[in-house]
Amino acid sequence: MRPRPWRQPALMVEPVAPPSVVAELLRSKLLEEGAAKWRATGASMRGAVADGTVVNLRPAVGDQLRKGDVVIAELPSGLAVHRVTRVVNGCVRLRGDARRRADPLIPVDAVIGAVEPAPPARVRSFLYRLLP
Repeated sequence: MRPRPWRQPALMVEPVAPPSVVAELLRSKLLEEGAAKWRATGASMRGAVADGTVVNLRPAVGDQLRKGDVVIAELPSGLAVHRVTRVVNGCVRLRGDARRRADPLIPVDAVIGAVEPAPPARVRSFLYRLLP
């Protein structure tokens, strides 16, 4: 059997706008209309929110965040739809259901909106943590 020739990787598409600009646009949309739609990408919430799923967002109020809520937040690495695992002293810890590690603590102000209705945590999501 002949090995396949090496192929160059596909070009990475650069984002149209930095995450901070997109976050501000999303905040203003939620403030004006009270709701928005967002296409979740990535595998960090695999099992609860599939890659490419459109989720409904509502404004998130910091003192109403509870453990288990699914939110969209501005992390140092960009925007992410993750589950709240802890709320302490004005800070929130998030974690994707299929991720092994939690995200760093972020201020409550970094949370942009909450997914409504929040998808339940499923056993299948936690099993994805075991995959390499």
